[in-house]
Amino acid sequence: MDFRQSLLEAGNEEEFKRLIIKHSQDLAEEQQMSNDKRIEMNHERGEDYEYQEKRCVFARGLREDLERRIPHYLSDYKDGVVGHKTVQKVISTTFFLYFACILPAIAFGVLNDHNTHGKIDVKRVIIGQVIGGVFWGVFSGQPLLIQLTTAPLAIYIKIIFYICEDFKLDFNAMYCLVGLWNSFFLIVYSLFDVSRLMRWSTRSTEEIFALFISIAFTNDAFNDVSKNPDFTPFTNHQTKYIINHLKHSSAHGPNNTINICLRHMRPQNIQAPNIPNYSHSHNALPIIRKYGVIVIILSPNKNPERPYSHHPLMLLSTS
Repeated sequence: MDFRQSLLEAGNEEEFKRLIIKHSQDLAEEQQMSNDKRIEMNHERGEDYEYQEKRCVFARGLREDLERRIPHYLSDYKDGVVGHKTVQKVISTTFFLYFACILPAIAFGVLNDHNTHGKIDVKRVIIGQVIGGVFWGVFSGQPLLIQLTTAPLAIYIKIIFYICEDFKLDFNAMYCLVGLWNSFFLIVYSLFDVSRLMRWSTRSTEEIFALFISIAFTNDAFNDVSKNPDFTPFTNHQTKYIINHLKHSSAHGPNNTINICLRHMRPQNIQAPNIPNYSHSHNALPIIRKYGVIVIILSPNKNPERPYSHHPLMLLSTS
């Protein structure tokens, strides 16, 4: 990045060529480093790592984080203001991270609001994320990590809410205690360097968690699609009746009009000669339509020459 910035700041062609030649010479000197020296350095690092792994020193990781962070603590904030086009970079990065953080917070906040019946809503999710992000950026050893609410946390909150419902417990108090216990365990893990076990976590572990989350949310989606099968859509005859009644009965007052319309919106109150009567046997039709739309959307295109279909699907009429 420094070399690229130097090239951008070059005043003329000669200075541009001089920077390229100098950089190529530096790269050649690095490549001429002897292989024996590299092997020796790697061997020494391996011995040090093996020696450190055999010893279990209390709070060693915390001390190492402080030793690495304290010398650069002030520069982390100063470099965001001082420098060439630094303010522009900070503003653009801030807007990028703002939208990258606020959209998942809103999405999972709505999900938590639905799962907890309003106990944790979007506002609480955003406030909690702001507080956690500020404390993490000020006191953590890796301040560049972005703190976000995730899908496993939403499932975890849902499980806690169901446990509180089953045992008649206060959800807010239970959720607070769960957070305090999590904080306690995290402090213990940091004091004893339990994070060293993460080197045994491979990609398969991540894929297992991703598969679990996908199955959980897919199951919830299909349950929501299958919910309320007793709903029967209104017919055209019913809709016309309600509209005509609203036009010709405004003199009876709004309350009387609404009551009459609600009474006539029931399918059993409409007996039209050309409109079939709806029964529970027809309730499967809306479900079939909903699942049919999902299958159409998820089905891949068989024609490789036309990856995108130019014919719009009538999704609104079928859903």
